[in-house]
Formats: sequence, structure tokens, C-alpha cells
Amino acid sequence: MYFEGPKSKAVIARCFIGDNTDAGIICSCGTFSIIQDNEIAKNGIGILAQFCDPMIVSNKINKNFLSGIVCRSNAEMGCAGTLKYNRIIENKYNGILCLGTGTNTLITNNLNITFNGRAGIKIT
Repeated sequence: MYFEGPKSKAVIARCFIGDNTDAGIICSCGTFSIIQDNEIAKNGIGILAQFCDPMIVSNKINKNFLSGIVCRSNAEMGCAGTLKYNRIIENKYNGILCLGTGTNTLITNNLNITFNGRAGIKIT
């Protein structure tokens, strides 16, 4: 699934999103998406949120071949998502990776961020 554009609003709920070579979900360039109550597994990256403000709530994000969630920004375009009540387990690299100078992601009340190959949460 791929969403892009400042007026793009999507709700992705109660889906299985898996077995994708790239990311399971990509939110990009100003979108506001609600990603809730999904299982996101065995993708390259589980969720790639770049330059947008997603609400990522109550998902099981596991066994992705890279990181579970990647929040990306730069000096011109931020990423101010909210990640809460998720179970982020057994991803090959990081559970959550926040990178870039404009990343202001709120990570709160997640149930499990465990057994990831590298860091549970990496901010760079």
C-alpha cells in the first residue's frame, strides 16, 4: 500500500499485510494515515513513514526483513507520527528507526518492542 500527497488521508484497519519485497505500507509526503489493528509481517520494512504524520496504533508488526517501523524526515519536511499500543517483535534490524533532523515522532505505551535483531528503538 502506498499513500502520497498532502491531502491524502487513509484508514488502514484490521488487515494482514505481508510477504511484500518492499514495505508493507508506505506513507509519504504530507499524508495523514491511521494504521490500526493490523498484522504487518514478512515485508522488507513493515511501515515506512517518510515526511508525514501517521497515527500507528495497536498493530502487530513482526518478522520483517529490515526494520518494523521507519520514520524518516529532513530539515524541510518533518515526520511527527504517533506510535502507541503496538507489538513490535522479531524484526531483523530495528523495531523502530527514526532518522532525520525533522523527526518528532511520539513513541508511547507500546506493549512490546522485543527480540529485534539490533535496537528496539534507534534514533539517528
